[in-house]
Amino acid sequence: MNKYNLFQEKRFVKCPNSPFLSKLKSTKKENENEEDSCSFTVLLIGIYQVMQVLHLTDSILGLIFINAAFNQAFTIWLLRGTFIGISAEMEQAATIDGCNRIQSMMRVLLPVAAPGIVTTLIFIFINAWNEYTVALCLISTDTLKPLTVGINTFNCYNIIEWQYLFAASIFAIIPVVILFMSIEKNLVSGLASGGVKG
Repeated sequence: MNKYNLFQEKRFVKCPNSPFLSKLKSTKKENENEEDSCSFTVLLIGIYQVMQVLHLTDSILGLIFINAAFNQAFTIWLLRGTFIGISAEMEQAATIDGCNRIQSMMRVLLPVAAPGIVTTLIFIFINAWNEYTVALCLISTDTLKPLTVGINTFNCYNIIEWQYLFAASIFAIIPVVILFMSIEKNLVSGLASGGVKG
């Protein structure tokens, strides 16, 4: 019997708990995870070349462009669900009351969508604040490096400056804690409204 015909028999397919099949499934999952983790690394070469052509390799502006581009799809997805959840009758009622489109957006739509906007804001802020790989590749000047990359300067070859490392880590945590405390009341309702409606 050919070794390939052995795996095509039904008795091996009907046994989902066999160790051989579970090994095949786990190997497949590991390969998928490796592909997912490698895709961002492959993008770094193209990102660096584009930023080099635009002369934005060692600037904060280039880092802002990259973070905005990476977070744009997630922002649109969250805000789309938020704005679809707002009924069109609210805008029509504002129009009947004498508001034009800009006034109805500023006075009616944005206050109703505020929890979803706040939720999106905090997610995007945390993604941009924790970004490490692109900043490490694009920024080479020490004074321009973000805090997440600059923390590594306390990790030297032969000694680790633990006191400075922990102090810098506390500085890195403080803005996120302040942001959470200031918009905590809007966070839960924004998570509920901005997901998969429509």
